[in-house]
Amino acid sequence: MKKLFNENLNILDRRTSYNLGAIIFSYCKAQISKNENKFLKEQFDLIDFILKNKVYTISEKDYFDPILYVMIIEISLKLNKLNWCEKFIHSFKDRLNPVNKKNHKVLGEIFIFRHKKDFNSAFGLLSEFIPRNIQEKIYMKKVELKMHFEKNELDRVLSLIKSNKEFIKFDKNLSEFISNAFNNFLVYLKNLLI
Repeated sequence: MKKLFNENLNILDRRTSYNLGAIIFSYCKAQISKNENKFLKEQFDLIDFILKNKVYTISEKDYFDPILYVMIIEISLKLNKLNWCEKFIHSFKDRLNPVNKKNHKVLGEIFIFRHKKDFNSAFGLLSEFIPRNIQEKIYMKKVELKMHFEKNELDRVLSLIKSNKEFIKFDKNLSEFISNAFNNFLVYLKNLLI
């Protein structure tokens, strides 16, 4: 499918190209979740192709999808493509919707600092991210936990696990699905410490 996409991009309209790219991207993501890590490189190559051919949005006027923006940053850093990632952020941060542009710009910087092991700078930026919904709030809690874990601040991680379990217990805005997913993450993280 990737080969067909690459070879026929010039005859496809932008919407079809965008949708086909999204399908291939999702397939790679599904394979990665099955521990097929070779698909991480495939996913990155697809991202690079989509960006170079400007089919990352359905139309020229559309804003860059913030979830895709963050995923691209995460994927490139997992592959240790720091320079590529920094160029991507610089080139595409202004294509984000002004409503959430600052948050996603900050998140990109947090990931860069985290990748460089400059945790003080990364932690300093956490307070600049203002969650707009419960998913973003939980996402940032996970980012914070991961950074404390990577810094080997195990007492802090245990403390945050405990407080986040209380958060799950008492926050009435959490759906059962989100609550269970976050709780599973906390249980997994705690098991890594034992």
